Amino acid sequence: INTVTYSSLLKGLSNQPEKMMELYKEMRARHVECNMITYNTILNCFAQCRAMRRVPQILQDMRTANPPASPDMVTYSTLVKGFCAT
Repeated sequence: INTVTYSSLLKGLSNQPEKMMELYKEMRARHVECNMITYNTILNCFAQCRAMRRVPQILQDMRTANPPASPDMVTYSTLVKGFCAT
């Protein structure tokens, strides 16, 4: 299973943040690299499910990834949307 497959599965769980995080943890445990689509999918789930308390951990994971993942316009707009809704 690769990054694209995991990202697709994560998107399918976008209304179930607990299951999404379990899958994300599995992805990291298997050392499958996350990309911006992966991170933005997770952040969008948090925004839609009003689970913005989980955002700092994902942002930290982005910073410590190898190579680090820099937030893009989608990331920022998703964060604004999520924080404004809470």
